Amino acid sequence: MNDKLEPIGEYIGETLVALAGTIERVAKGFERPGDFKDKENIVHCGECKEAKQAFVELFGKNFLVPVACRCARQEQVAKKSEEEMAEKRQRIERMRRKGITDPLYDSMTFDGDDKKSKAMKYIRQYYQKWAEVRAENIGLLLWGGVGTGKTYAAASLANALLADGVPVLMTNFGRIANQMGAIPLGDPNNTKEHYLARLNDFALLIIDDLGMERTAKNDDGASWMTEIAYSVIDNRYKAKKPIVVTTNMEPDGMAGETRLAYRRIYDRLQEMCVPIKFEGESRRQTTGTKKASELRALFGEE
Repeated sequence: MNDKLEPIGEYIGETLVALAGTIERVAKGFERPGDFKDKENIVHCGECKEAKQAFVELFGKNFLVPVACRCARQEQVAKKSEEEMAEKRQRIERMRRKGITDPLYDSMTFDGDDKKSKAMKYIRQYYQKWAEVRAENIGLLLWGGVGTGKTYAAASLANALLADGVPVLMTNFGRIANQMGAIPLGDPNNTKEHYLARLNDFALLIIDDLGMERTAKNDDGASWMTEIAYSVIDNRYKAKKPIVVTTNMEPDGMAGETRLAYRRIYDRLQEMCVPIKFEGESRRQTTGTKKASELRALFGEE
């Protein structure tokens, strides 16, 4: 048995010796300008002065192999850091493509805020305290009149968290309803329950314009999108994941809702979210007035 294994051992030994010889040749060929050799003929780095070669013994023979000097180690660390940063940027971009469902949200950031909304400071603080509010499962209900900056504030929060590598989805119930309605029947691995579970993969779910679902009616006169809305919010509630919602409705009106289909939603949100009021004139109306004035000036009209 040993006689049979002996040739294999010799082959492995010869292979290792050949490999070591190749490594030795490589070690002799990677000198840079400024490098120098010591009395043992070992190359040292001209910058950090550390050895770039070392002798190792293999099968009774010494081989010269390359080793990393301090400069090389620093280069390796820097390269690894660059690769990690590149991977992080790619990961964030993938999350952004998945999480930002409307291109209009892309330009909405804290840096671009016009500082007119007093409520915006609370959104900034929410972002700054994200680790704490996430741990405590604290959401936000951004409410107020049309054009007061609720969507801008929510999108600014989404973009800031995404830039930090936090998975965020900003969408609305209309889009969710369309996506759930497009799920084909008969596939046990792709159901509405799977869809709802995937929403909980996001650390923060932002629902823009709560109340739009009240316009779509089913045969019962209740909103069929309301059923979807409740499923999404309740699923989030059970998963203990925070949610941020924007709406034109007032919390008092939500609290006084008597219809069960809507009351279930509002009760859940009141338990999950802290209300923040957005006030002021409509930015959309202001922008429209400004554009009308610019157009009159362009036409030479006063």
